[in-house]
Amino acid sequence: MWNAVRRTAAVCVGSVSLLWALGGLAAADAPTKAGWWNAATANGVALPQPTTGADDLHVGQGPAGPSAYAAVAYDLTGQVVTAAALQLKIVPNSGAGTPDVLACPTKDAAWKAGGNQPYVARPLYDCAAGVAGIRAADGSTLTFLLDTRQQLASGGFSLAIVPAEDAAPFTVDFAKPDATSLAPEVEQPPEQAEPEPAPEPFVPPPPAGAGSSGSAPFATGTEAVSPGVTLPAPPAVAPVAPLPMAAPAPVPGANAAPPVAAKPLAPVSNRERYQAGTLLALLAGALVWACQQPSPERRLIGGLSRTAAPSAVLAVDDRPRGIGRFASSRIAAPRPLL
Repeated sequence: MWNAVRRTAAVCVGSVSLLWALGGLAAADAPTKAGWWNAATANGVALPQPTTGADDLHVGQGPAGPSAYAAVAYDLTGQVVTAAALQLKIVPNSGAGTPDVLACPTKDAAWKAGGNQPYVARPLYDCAAGVAGIRAADGSTLTFLLDTRQQLASGGFSLAIVPAEDAAPFTVDFAKPDATSLAPEVEQPPEQAEPEPAPEPFVPPPPAGAGSSGSAPFATGTEAVSPGVTLPAPPAVAPVAPLPMAAPAPVPGANAAPPVAAKPLAPVSNRERYQAGTLLALLAGALVWACQQPSPERRLIGGLSRTAAPSAVLAVDDRPRGIGRFASSRIAAPRPLL
């Protein structure tokens, strides 16, 4: 597992070097604290480690597990860090074997700073989000590429520098970290636009001819006149002669003769109404009486009338008339149509 992590981290060596060369990573403050813990402890007291300096950090891997590991913390208050590179310098001729080291977040940041502390006081860590150290070609440094997975909730870092789980035995001393050890990539806040200046208040122009001797012609609200100071009177304005008024235009049809009122119709008297009604009633009665009189020779119903006299007897012609089976002899007079 850690071999795969180391192979992935090795690909990023060139990227880290390029970022440092271009100045893309900003220098951070010195670490908040640093320390290391010695597994060689007897009765709660760590055994001396004469090859490690007083301020240096010692990390080692024994046959059965870590013989010592260190930790370093950075506060980074007020900075929004999206990535960082931690570079630890290896003390020359300080160890044996090839250092195989990880940077893992500690489970809390309450550990105590100092070197060669007893192993029982060591901080616990979790390497599920650990990153492997990338060794420089000349063997002088180890670089750890960090991101937000290793950060504390407050935004800083508290990292345990521990041997890899499957590492071969080794020992190494790191020089005391300083302000150049951590290069964080800080997210810059967006630039805020400057507020636009407030518009100047609108001052209306003074009215024509305003002001008199002893007073200001107009006041703007910002100028004060000292008492007793007489201001010059405004220049006299010549009176303007009124313009001649034009005669109103004639309105079409204004001189036309007024319309003649229509003569009212004379009212019809009740006597004339009664006479006309009586005449209409007499005419209607005569028409009804004439229609009810019988006629000796004509009938009013049936369209054309027929005479009451008997029809003359026609000569009987017994010759067959018609075509085929419809042929028959006429033995009687033809039936009138009407």
